[in-house]
Amino acid sequence: MSRLLIKLRHAPDDEIAEIRALLSEHHIDFYETQAGPWGVSAPAIWLKRDAQYERAKALLDRYQEQRFHAKRADY
Repeated sequence: MSRLLIKLRHAPDDEIAEIRALLSEHHIDFYETQAGPWGVSAPAIWLKRDAQYERAKALLDRYQEQRFHAKRADY
């Protein structure tokens, strides 16, 4: 069964691309939903296999922490 990993509304394009690359690099199966033509649906990244959630969440948490520190240092 699919499981929501992260909502993408208001996420910058470079961050979304980096998340896609991270998941692909670690062979985690995912798909994306788009906001749709009227922006009603939720853009998000979903995992195809629920069993991969814990691993994907740990990778995402680590990535977001590193991104936070890098962006803060740039500021």
